[in-house]
Amino acid sequence: MIFPSGRLVHVAAGFSVWAIIFALIYGMQGVGCRLDWDKVIILDTISLQRVQLVALYVAGLCVLMTIYACLSKHKGRPEQNAPRRFVTAVAVYGALAAFAAGGLSFVGVMWLTAC
Repeated sequence: MIFPSGRLVHVAAGFSVWAIIFALIYGMQGVGCRLDWDKVIILDTISLQRVQLVALYVAGLCVLMTIYACLSKHKGRPEQNAPRRFVTAVAVYGALAAFAAGGLSFVGVMWLTAC
C-alpha cells in the first residue's frame, strides 16, 4: 500500500508535485537557453531544448496521474469513517485537479518559442 488512505498530507500531494514539476520545467528552460540548446537540432527541426522540455512535461504528467491513481484506490471504502472518507475524496479530486492544471499550464512547451 503506497498511500494509506485518509491522511491530510495527501490533500497537498498533487499540487506539491505540480509545483516541483513547474520549477523543473522553468529551471531547465533557463538552463537550456543559457547553453543554447535551442540551436542544437536533433530531429529534423526539433531542438534539444524542445526534446528535454517535452520529456519533462510528459514525465510530470505521468507522475501526477500516478498520484491520482494511487489515491483513487482508497476513495469511498466502506471501512473508513466519514471524516476519513471526506479527506480521501478531497485528496483524490485535488490530485485530479493538479493533473488537469499540469496538462493545461505546461502544454506550451509543445509549440511556444523555447527562448
